[in-house]
Amino acid sequence: KRKEILEKSKNLKPYILEIIKKAGFTEKDYLKREKELGEENMRQVEKLVCLKVLDTFWLEHLENMEYLRDSVRLRAYGQQDPLVEYKSEGHKMFQKLLQTIEATIANAIFKAELRVQSRDVRPASAPLRGASAGKVGRNDPCPCGSGKKYKKCHGKI
Repeated sequence: KRKEILEKSKNLKPYILEIIKKAGFTEKDYLKREKELGEENMRQVEKLVCLKVLDTFWLEHLENMEYLRDSVRLRAYGQQDPLVEYKSEGHKMFQKLLQTIEATIANAIFKAELRVQSRDVRPASAPLRGASAGKVGRNDPCPCGSGKKYKKCHGKI
């Protein structure tokens, strides 16, 4: 799914609509939300929500599978085949994972909020030494503005 999301990041709308309908929302709700956020912002929200939810639940699923592996070993004492138990329990957990991911994506799309980040104007750093400031030290920034040390730029012998 992650690879599909990354490849189809511009065209997730059909996938999202399918998920939203399964979760009990309507296409009308989706279009209203898209109008609120704007089309380009909605695509961004869709991609970010899908990836975040997928990554979070996948990591949780891997941990749960590890716990399952440990618990299935104990079932062997109860005369049950551990491999069969692991497969059946793992399949149930995976199906539940898919349902949870879809429900969470649908809810998160409608709850996501955009924050407008204001760009802080940073005060100008101390001016670089110019030729008028006197002799430039070897480890000082080069006055040409390259960002290199003077000894590596114009101070090379």
